[in-house]
Amino acid sequence: MSSAKSFMLIIAIAVLCFPAMQSHAEKAKGHYSHTNSKGKTYYLFAKDIKLKNSDKVRRIYFFAKDPNNKKGIPLAEVPADRVVSETKTGMLVLKKKRKRKSSSKNYSMTVRIP
Repeated sequence: MSSAKSFMLIIAIAVLCFPAMQSHAEKAKGHYSHTNSKGKTYYLFAKDIKLKNSDKVRRIYFFAKDPNNKKGIPLAEVPADRVVSETKTGMLVLKKKRKRKSSSKNYSMTVRIP
């Protein structure tokens, strides 16, 4: 691999792995907080993770008790495709919204009469 290509690859990985540099605007907006059934307040954060055997980067979401958590980027709101859910133990998680099946389709049925 040429040195120019390897340099560009390093820059691309650095940009993807350090989202704090990219999303300073997200930090300025504030924190999304949610109180669970036990009365404890948690704050929503996001973090971009590079997959081990691939060049792909995935965004994970997590809740933390401390609003000044240094491990992630604080989010001002829940992502549009996610919904907050609570486990039996009171732990907060984000789940993907289920896609609704359209019930407006009209199905016709053919009946054979002998």
